[in-house]
Amino acid sequence: PAADPNDDGIENLLAYGTDLPGLAANTVQVIQGVQFNSPTSNPNDDRFVFRFRRATGGATGVTYHIEVSETLAANSWSELDFGQAETNMTTLSDDPDGDGSAEVVEVETPAQGRTRLFARLVVREVP
Repeated sequence: PAADPNDDGIENLLAYGTDLPGLAANTVQVIQGVQFNSPTSNPNDDRFVFRFRRATGGATGVTYHIEVSETLAANSWSELDFGQAETNMTTLSDDPDGDGSAEVVEVETPAQGRTRLFARLVVREVP
């Protein structure tokens, strides 16, 4: 799973989970967008929005996780809790490639007073 035979910087497990070629060079973005959304003047309404590509309906045998950090330090990453009522996950596009094999998913979560936030997508094998 950690191999990268096409040397594009994307390990096979991530390529599989996001419906990218494992052997051919990758030209598709896994992360489709990251933004800070402030819909009102109230800072309590601020939201962090993260869009990523995944295999349609989620690839078999893997789970998807978004980890966030304010500093990028190795021990500063924490996983977003999709069970939290304020964290929403929505499928935006059912077919970004036109072949039905991938979709774009948006995750939105409260900023909780943070002024900056880094995020990364992690795909893990189901044990």
